[in-house]
Amino acid sequence: MNKTLKWTLAVVITFALIAGVVAASMRPIIGYLMTPDYVFSPELAPAAPDYSKQVSWLTLPDMIDYADMLPEGLVDQQQDAPVDVFYIHPTAYYGNDNWNSNMAPEKGAAQIIDYMVAAHASIFNGCCKIYSPQFREANISTFLSDNYGPLELAYSDVKRAFEYFIEHQNQGRPFILLSHSQGTTHAMRLLEEYILPQGLIDKMVVAYVIGYELPMDKFSRGLHNIAVCESAEQTNCIISWAAYGETSAQDFTFDLVHWYPEGWESSKGKDTLCVNPLSWRTDNEMQTRDTHLGTVLSNPLSFFYINVLFDKNTGVSPQYLQVHENFTRAQCENGRLYIETQHDNSIAAGTNEDDQNYHAHDINLFYMNIRENVDKRIERFTANSN
Repeated sequence: MNKTLKWTLAVVITFALIAGVVAASMRPIIGYLMTPDYVFSPELAPAAPDYSKQVSWLTLPDMIDYADMLPEGLVDQQQDAPVDVFYIHPTAYYGNDNWNSNMAPEKGAAQIIDYMVAAHASIFNGCCKIYSPQFREANISTFLSDNYGPLELAYSDVKRAFEYFIEHQNQGRPFILLSHSQGTTHAMRLLEEYILPQGLIDKMVVAYVIGYELPMDKFSRGLHNIAVCESAEQTNCIISWAAYGETSAQDFTFDLVHWYPEGWESSKGKDTLCVNPLSWRTDNEMQTRDTHLGTVLSNPLSFFYINVLFDKNTGVSPQYLQVHENFTRAQCENGRLYIETQHDNSIAAGTNEDDQNYHAHDINLFYMNIRENVDKRIERFTANSN
């Protein structure tokens, strides 16, 4: 199919999905339409980022960036923070011209990343210095295929960025690992392949690896000596959840690919980890609205229109970070986090009665709870280290 025609059809169907008028079964079609017309080859990938250069970083403590954004009344304290955050962003690249993003700052993919930095990384600017690398993320269609080359390439960038971070920026300070979606794919591998073998786990306060269902067998097959977080103050442990509406169809099974030392493997049929961000426990107890400290919401369709239709980055408005307190209850059940079904807001956009997958908002749904929680964990980590 002609590439331009494929892109046009992808735009049309994407907007139909956002409007909620196309069944979720159409999403594999979008995957096809956004799939490049050639076989992946590393030689055809965009140039690799150079992490010794500022342009290869989305956020740095001494750089003006979207991790500096804050809801009204909060304070950015990165300059004096005693702990670092290494943030790996989720998938934003939907173009069909390459298997991996060229990280062009003027394109629509960069706009989505800017939104995610504001919604995710900024949570930590009151406690930590924030480092987030650019990387050649895999095209979204990679997750609908058996083609793992783009993910391998993306991970190679993330690993090099983390190595540079440890060698030149971190200076032996405690650090936090933060990731979402594709970023979590790479974060879990980074934990297994680098952080553990290099003896860095004792410097890791906590890992918030969110939005990419984490199979429990990872802990017995690679993530040895890393515990699941079972309380609000526990350190050197892993936190993960994926948010869905509580009235969604709950009989579906996960089918996401994960890296293991033996190769890439589907999560279908496996038990998955859910830590409830309103209690910071893994039990099935319902947490009520009064424990929810605040979410941030965006205009439901704004960045979709800009990204998909115009494919340009026009920046993120400070109004994006508006806190809504006591927004939802939450409960872990069968490895998923269920919240109140959403209507007529940015979280509900693109979902329907059956498909209440709130994936794009896994982290900003619990913006203020995470901001409070990280302070507790750092305080405990510091006390344990003295």
